[in-house]
Amino acid sequence: MGRRKRTQVRVFDLQTRNDRPKNPHVVRWVVENKEKSRAFPRKVTAEEFRNSIIAAIEDREEFSTESGLPRSWDREKMTLAAWTKTWVQEQRSTWEPATRRTAVEALTLLLLIMVKPNATAQPATIKKDIATWLMKADVDCPAWLEKFSVSLANVDERACEIAANKLYEKTVKRGDDLVQIPRLPSTINRYRNNVAPLFKAAVERGYLKTQPWPAPKQGKKRNKVRAKTKAVQVEKLPTVETAFELINNMVNHQPASKGYRIIGACILLAGLRPGEARALRVENLLFPTEDGGSGTIYIDVADKRAGSLFTDEDEEFGPPKTDERYAPMTPALAAILKEYLGTRTEGLLVSTRSGRVVTQSNFWTAWERTRGTKTWRPYDLRHTCATNWLRAAIDVRIVADWLGHQPSVLLNNYAGAMDGSYKRAAEIAAGLFNPDDFTSTAETADLEVRPTIEGA
Repeated sequence: MGRRKRTQVRVFDLQTRNDRPKNPHVVRWVVENKEKSRAFPRKVTAEEFRNSIIAAIEDREEFSTESGLPRSWDREKMTLAAWTKTWVQEQRSTWEPATRRTAVEALTLLLLIMVKPNATAQPATIKKDIATWLMKADVDCPAWLEKFSVSLANVDERACEIAANKLYEKTVKRGDDLVQIPRLPSTINRYRNNVAPLFKAAVERGYLKTQPWPAPKQGKKRNKVRAKTKAVQVEKLPTVETAFELINNMVNHQPASKGYRIIGACILLAGLRPGEARALRVENLLFPTEDGGSGTIYIDVADKRAGSLFTDEDEEFGPPKTDERYAPMTPALAAILKEYLGTRTEGLLVSTRSGRVVTQSNFWTAWERTRGTKTWRPYDLRHTCATNWLRAAIDVRIVADWLGHQPSVLLNNYAGAMDGSYKRAAEIAAGLFNPDDFTSTAETADLEVRPTIEGA
């Protein structure tokens, strides 16, 4: 294996420029054909800096092409907070709004954990301030974080192990005491998937020598362990009748409430995701014809907003979670939509007074007010729709296409979770064959079965 190519660095003689009375002494050097310079008021200070550059070259240190300084110098002055800000700003354009929100959540907690030992109490608004600072390029670092964030030079495996233990736990109240309990495995995986790349990128830049963030612990290997499927618990879903009652109860004296009912109906009767229903346009509706022709809903866009901090103005809409697809327009849904639309033929199916899409938070608030003490989510209306399609014996491939799933995903989510599915399957299997057709008799038992050979 060959040696790693060294960064090419050349240092020039010290210059004294009389046209710069405040900083006349200039050190010039070149890193990978990029010229760098730094001016000093005193000659002795300039010589010390130049000699430090030469010493780093002789020690075969790696130089940064961005700053022109040895990587070790950058690591000493670069704080974890500063590097996190740099990395988030570099990644921001590649992340979806929801990804930005989850990433900032994990990184904010990390920055609050990995601070200097002498850190004072956290300000009341520090989480919001850090999130705003990470997402906005022109916002200054919160003073508390800038003062107490640790240097990357102090980030090692031991420090990250301690931080990971704190990050993967949460504080809850038990009686009069506050205790630490592990977070859900899904939350731990989400936090790990957002924090580990931060340190991996620091290694690639030369700020860290190795990945310090702990990898997930490997469990015991077991042969032939069947992976658990993510089955929907149908017995906990609202029935179609209950769901209809809920969406009808969303209508009150507020003008927007009629739109909330329409969104709920699209989720329940066409299996749309809430973000797809809120972004649905009238032009994408094809109503059933009078001669019995079926209607369809074309789903090609979804609402992608994750809050104003994480969503740019041109990112409010995006493609659905899965491919574009068609969902059925049933006569029941068609009647509801026609009554709501009147003579309107274009624009958002449901919009606010200003003509914008209904936000997730507003629709969720209306739903919570309707469901009362139940724990149903708007997405459970989609589950109810899917389950009833399957119970009606519609071909699994067609249902999968309507929902935007692969058939295997659909079966994992719904087929094994339907009420009485195993009992009903056993009853159907038992009735497929007549037991008398397979009962041995004395006559059939004595028959000698010989193979028939052509020409024998």
